[in-house]
Amino acid sequence: MKHLLFSLVRERCIIQQLLMFSLMRCLQFGELLCKLAGCHTAVDPEANTQK
Repeated sequence: MKHLLFSLVRERCIIQQLLMFSLMRCLQFGELLCKLAGCHTAVDPEANTQK
């Protein structure tokens, strides 16, 4: 029973890591697209405050 629980927790952790990794990749890709499109100021909150 303990072994089963451990494997479930480990699988959950691996899945969460994969989700976080894909999310980070998606955010980086979005930033890259915005830089290319010239709308990086809309994404960067610091750029918005400095007017």
